[in-house]
Amino acid sequence: MGQELGLSDGRLHATALAAMIHDLGKINVPAEILTRPGRLSEIEFEFIKTHPAAGFEIVRNIEFPWRIADAILQHHKRLDGSGCPHGARRRRNHPRGADHRRRRRRR
Repeated sequence: MGQELGLSDGRLHATALAAMIHDLGKINVPAEILTRPGRLSEIEFEFIKTHPAAGFEIVRNIEFPWRIADAILQHHKRLDGSGCPHGARRRRNHPRGADHRRRRRRR
């Protein structure tokens, strides 16, 4: 899909890496919850929802040439901003704090 979108080789590599490790935070979720058949309880589901932030914390101090930690944190984010950890819809709720700014590409 990335090739069809015309992404550079670097962005394709970054996307592949993020895809491989995006659920890294599930290492903090008990195996009994991850492998349990059937519907999760509300408490179990709340626990599962912590995995993006846990993954972010694991890789946040690793220097990548791409924003891999942010990709891990936001991999459940929807266009309306829902799906972020703790239902955060605004950038001020980003774990890096209010000073975190997204770099925008100029056209």
